[in-house]
Amino acid sequence: MRHFAFEPHRAVSCVQEWIKALEDADKCISIKPDWGKGYGRKGAALHGMGNLEGAHKAYTAGLAVEPGACTGRLRLACALAHACIGVVLVSWTRG
Repeated sequence: MRHFAFEPHRAVSCVQEWIKALEDADKCISIKPDWGKGYGRKGAALHGMGNLEGAHKAYTAGLAVEPGACTGRLRLACALAHACIGVVLVSWTRG
């Protein structure tokens, strides 16, 4: 069995970075709401925080304002895949 050291300050630091990234993305969207990358950044921050539904909404909003954004489509697919995995795991653990 492997043992891992857990350092709580690192976990807190990661959460704080996601919160900062989300704040930056929201500011970006408020300044330039027609730029898809702002929504992509918001989606990435929400995804990193474990908010898959919020990430999905942000990526979808980004694709609505900039339909040709390839990275937005890829990130949306990634978020959807993680959401599906979560549903399968929950279903599997509940029997």
